Amino acid sequence: MDVNWDAIGAIGEILGASAVIATLIYFAIQIRGLTADSYAESLTRVDEGERDLRKLSIEYAQLILRANEGGELSAEESFILNEIFLSNQSFRLFAYLRSQAYGRDGVVQAKIYARFLRNNPIFAEYFRSAEIKTSTNPGVREFSERVSSEMSE
Repeated sequence: MDVNWDAIGAIGEILGASAVIATLIYFAIQIRGLTADSYAESLTRVDEGERDLRKLSIEYAQLILRANEGGELSAEESFILNEIFLSNQSFRLFAYLRSQAYGRDGVVQAKIYARFLRNNPIFAEYFRSAEIKTSTNPGVREFSERVSSEMSE
């Protein structure tokens, strides 16, 4: 009985190639699952951040209303409002850049932030003088431009 080593070698190569393809498919499925998990986690963080900002706005609602009406503020009150503004701006920028990382354009985040600024003149004033507009980071500059254009509409 003659053993055909070429046929055995070809069968081995086919089995090896099949194993490599199966491994690649398995890794692709795992990576897709990790991406979906990461996206879900980022949405959860965005929701938590939104909730925290709402709590902060509710806690200081009287101060925000007084400032929006042009009332006099102490140095401490101005500091508190500036911190609320910076927290909101940082959160919205983070959400905007994160949405871009997941293949979305971030327009919704810019619109939400612009609406917040339109509804709160004191924060709109802070935004107009914010250093974010001079950023050299293209994503930050684009966010600032989108918010500015949304505010002017």
